This record gives sequence, C-alpha cells and structure tokens, in this order.
Amino acid sequence: MKKKLLHLFFASLTGIAFVVVYAFIVYEIYTIVTQMGGKFLAKFVLIPFVLGMLVFYSFHYRWAKRIFFYGIGVFTAFVLFVLYSPNICQEVFLQYSRIGKQEEARRFLSLADTSGVTANTRFSLLSTKEGYHIKQCLLNENHELVVLYTEKHQVENPFYISGELVGDDSFETPPYMVVYDTIGKVKYIVFLAHPEEEPIGEFLLKGNYIIDLSTYEYANHTYDGSFIMQPMEYLKGYDPAHRETTAPISYYETFLSDEGECGGYPAIIGIFVEDGQAYYFFPPTSEKNTQYRDDQDENMLISNLFSILEKEEEKGAYSFERKNILPQDFYYEYLTMNGFFRNDEGENCEVAYSDIQLLFDLKIGKDTFHFKKEKVSNYKGYDQLKTPTYYIENEEETLEKYKDMFLYTNKHLSYAIFYDGEYVYMIK
Repeated sequence: MKKKLLHLFFASLTGIAFVVVYAFIVYEIYTIVTQMGGKFLAKFVLIPFVLGMLVFYSFHYRWAKRIFFYGIGVFTAFVLFVLYSPNICQEVFLQYSRIGKQEEARRFLSLADTSGVTANTRFSLLSTKEGYHIKQCLLNENHELVVLYTEKHQVENPFYISGELVGDDSFETPPYMVVYDTIGKVKYIVFLAHPEEEPIGEFLLKGNYIIDLSTYEYANHTYDGSFIMQPMEYLKGYDPAHRETTAPISYYETFLSDEGECGGYPAIIGIFVEDGQAYYFFPPTSEKNTQYRDDQDENMLISNLFSILEKEEEKGAYSFERKNILPQDFYYEYLTMNGFFRNDEGENCEVAYSDIQLLFDLKIGKDTFHFKKEKVSNYKGYDQLKTPTYYIENEEETLEKYKDMFLYTNKHLSYAIFYDGEYVYMIK
C-alpha cells in the first residue's frame, strides 16, 4: 500500500511538471499566436497532467507506456490541428461568442445594407442625393436641423451643336443645404453654385450661415459677374462688422489675409438665409485678421460635439452602463487566418487581423433595433466589448458615443440622429 502511494506521489509530481511545460507552451500561443486559441487549449490542462503520470507509470507497467505514446501522439496532433486549421479555429472562436450560431446572428441587420435599414420607415438617410456626403450638421436658432451636403465627383455634361454631340464639358455639381424642421420634414433646400475658377471647396456651417472656406481673389472677376452664386444675391456694401445694421444675423469668426495669388486678397465668403432667400457677402478687407464671432455656435454645432469625442474622448463622461447603443457581441463571421494558421498557399505568416461583425442593439424610446457593423480588427477583437461608452450632456442635448458610432438627441427635436461611422440617419 505504501509503495502504491509513493508511486502515486511521484507520478503526480511528473504530471505537474508536464502541466508546467504545457502551460508555458499555451502561454506562448496565447501571447504570440492567438489569445483565443491559447484560452481554448488551456481547457485541456488535465490531459498533460495525465500524460505526465503515465510517463512515470510507463517504467513499471507496459500498458501505461502504450497509452502514453498513443496519448501524446493524438494530443500533439490535436494541438497542431487547432493551430493549423482555419475551420477548427473559426469554430473555436465561435465558442467564445455569446451568439455562437450564425442563424442567430442573421437577425442582426447589416448597417452596410442602407436600403434594408431605410426599409424601416423610422430610419431615413439625411443625405438625400446619391453621391453627396454630409459635411456638417447643426441646429439653428429655431432648433431646426441644418445639414450641408457636399459632392466630390465630376459630372459629365455633353453639349450639342445642330443636334450633333460636340464634346463633354465636365463640371462639379454644387453642394446644397437642407433645413429640416423639428418634426423631420424638409423645410427648404438651398443649392450653392461654385465659381468657375474653383473646384469643390471646403464649407463650414455656423449658426444659420454657410461659410465658404475656399480661397478667392479680390480681383476683377470677383465683381465683374464671372463669379456665379445663383440663386443668391450679393449685398453690395454690406459690412458685417457693424452689429447694429445686421440684426438678426449672427456673427462668426473668420480670418483674412493680405497675401494672395496674382496680387489678389484671399477671402472667406459668408452665406445666410433670410425670409427664405439665400444671400452672400464679402467680409471687409481693410484690416488683417478681422474677427467675427457667434457665441452660440460652439454650443449648437452637433458636429462640434462629435469632434470633441472623436479627438479627446476623455472630455466626455464614460461608463460601461450602456443607455442606447448596446454592444452585444463580436461575431467572427469572416476570419483571416495568419500566424500558425496556413493561408490558401499553405504558407505561414504572422497574425495581423481578422474580419469581424460587431453585433449591437440600438434603443430608441421603447423600440430596440438589432444591427451588425462590419469591422476589420486585430485578432483580439472580442476584447473590444470592454470599450466604454462616452457621453456629453447638457440641458437640451445628449450625445452618446460607442467606438465610431454616435447617437444625438435633443429635447426640441422629435427625432434622433444616428451616425454609424459612415452614414447619418434620422430616426423618428
């Protein structure tokens, strides 16, 4: 009896030694190759312990030697199969998914399918024309949503003489501004034509202004009619520096310079809407760095809130208690197998990334919508569920950010604004 206990003691020590070696190997796999594969293999730690005990007993029993050699061969093949097989790796990764089944993941609608998203009548894309992109959006003094759209590709304009096609005169289609009222209906649209000399410029919204940040020369073509800004009207002699003559027009900040091409003076052109008509004006050029300011702009700009959290997340309060954007899981629907995983050519290379789907719920009022968002992430993507949600709130507004997605609500609006990282939706 004492001899058997002594054998059991030394066999256990040998088993522990095997466990230590196996733990080192698994740790190397965990840190260098794949965390998920390492965690998966760590579940089988008892097998090395048993194999270690069999090593000791193999010196005393023939059956132990046979079981050890069979066991070490099968287990080694299993470990290599896990590392080298993309299919088994994907199955392993799915075990760490709370969804776990592709059928269950299908109930999450992909945000890349914009037609599928907008099939729900509560969702509508703010960008109303194909090829246009939202440059900026804000709330004006009436708490209405003002959105500026810009377009960055050229449109071919064929022209004919006596019925024959002579050529294609390509031109840039202009940006346009849309004002939505507080219940989400389009109130009016203003199209902005570009001057002939300039390509698509940079535009910025301030209050109920659109400021053209493109550089123009204060040369003859500014005043001789070749500068086209229809249907807007140029206010001759308009000087925004005198506040008493400009009510109810807001002020904004801009900078002028005396240096320009061809001896001209680069300027910023301001555009505002009054009584349903769009106007533009040229700021005075008599002084350098003339400044105008609208004290309300920084508080009213939705995009300003976006930029705060995009660049400096620490300025927002963060929490792991989600309110409206509720991450559910990272579903590994598509994987790029690297590291010890063989590629299509049977070669090995380092782990770089995997294609994954972020599954999340979007809560709007009493309704919950299920979406998935395609992401390219490193193979540790499942850890991103630990990403906190950031919040900026004031008396009227709430901005919620999870990763690159934003949800904006305002007590004056009957709709929410959702930015999924690529598209901006109005949710009624």
